[in-house]
Amino acid sequence: MKKTLVSAALLGAGAVVLAGCAGGTGSAGSDEGAEIRVWLVGADTPQEARDYLVETFEEDNPGSTLVIEEQSWEGLVDKLTTSLSSSDSPDIVEFGNTQAPAFTSVGALLDLSDEYEALGGDDLLPGFVEAGSYDGAFYAPPLYSGARVVFADPALVTEAPATLDDYIASATALAEANPGKSGIYFAGQDWYNALPFIWENGGETRPLWETLRPDVVMGMAPFTREQLAEIRGSGVQQIIPPAAAGEDGAVGDLGFADGPRLQVNHLLERGRRQLAFAASPDPRIADLVAQRRELARKTLTNQTGSGFVADATFSEIDALELLREWIDQGVDGVVAYNDDIAALLLGAALRSDIAVPEQLAIVGHDDTPLARLLVPALSTVRVDNAGLGRFLAELALSAATGSAPPHAGPETDVHLVVRETT
Repeated sequence: MKKTLVSAALLGAGAVVLAGCAGGTGSAGSDEGAEIRVWLVGADTPQEARDYLVETFEEDNPGSTLVIEEQSWEGLVDKLTTSLSSSDSPDIVEFGNTQAPAFTSVGALLDLSDEYEALGGDDLLPGFVEAGSYDGAFYAPPLYSGARVVFADPALVTEAPATLDDYIASATALAEANPGKSGIYFAGQDWYNALPFIWENGGETRPLWETLRPDVVMGMAPFTREQLAEIRGSGVQQIIPPAAAGEDGAVGDLGFADGPRLQVNHLLERGRRQLAFAASPDPRIADLVAQRRELARKTLTNQTGSGFVADATFSEIDALELLREWIDQGVDGVVAYNDDIAALLLGAALRSDIAVPEQLAIVGHDDTPLARLLVPALSTVRVDNAGLGRFLAELALSAATGSAPPHAGPETDVHLVVRETT
């Protein structure tokens, strides 16, 4: 049984709360009572708060119970999308704000617009309200936000920076006064929280091969000649693939990189000729996005003599506007970087009364659990992630030890899965 979830968004510090529709037995406040299941992710919510939630709910809803189940961030979206197609899905779920669009854009959440004032109204942080909304509807009210605390050595920093510009200026001055050292240090396991700050201010991160000095460097996207020279210059002995993009031996020669070819050829077989490419805005996978885009473009050019009529990066904020522009341009088929981007497009199409696949065909990539749950179900490219991971691990070990490389078997192949969006 499919469920429509109520979403209460928890944003900031990369988190969002999603609240599910009453999937428990009975209904809160009724004579028979109900059991409401809540998924909290990780250990961020203290036990005192959990106890308060349970006690308050049960006091306000005699005969009903609130059950909190702790989940892991890893694999959360896959677990949730799988549970939605069964009778075992929760009623309330916490998830990250970057994960919310996959559910808000396809109608999986309950519209809470009428509850906006009761949930905090104007006291809610506007940026978080925007992130928890889609197409003018409010789905995910903020639960909490995170803050960053700056520590400084008073021997080096005599005056605390009052603004972000002051902070950057202070860090720059420290770096210039201490050659070889950074003016900002992000400690602990949350080093990735530094990345948006770095990118927003025009910075770049150093490649891991420069800092870890590994035995083997493996790329999921082909390296450029310049990158290969840098990697070899840092002392790395084994590089996979050993050839630059477009040359024999590049990653694109392995089956797992053939997905974009399957996407384009499938849309062409369906009679679509005005194709567009929808990219992910995530800077962490920019190289892989570029690889899939280029392979799709080459396939389309070889088949038709022309490239994409449109190419854009999609997010939950601009999906509706961009898709309407594409329809005005005559786009009739979309190659999406992955299933999440395809879900954004599908949700935008449904909200704009654009018939899928009659008016617009969409094909995703990766065959995530979400692809099977969408209505209409998403055509996509299936990748054997577990098998591919084993093959790549064996490939890296063979390069490090000098043993014979493994044979690329069926686990490196990709397959087209045709469903209802094409």
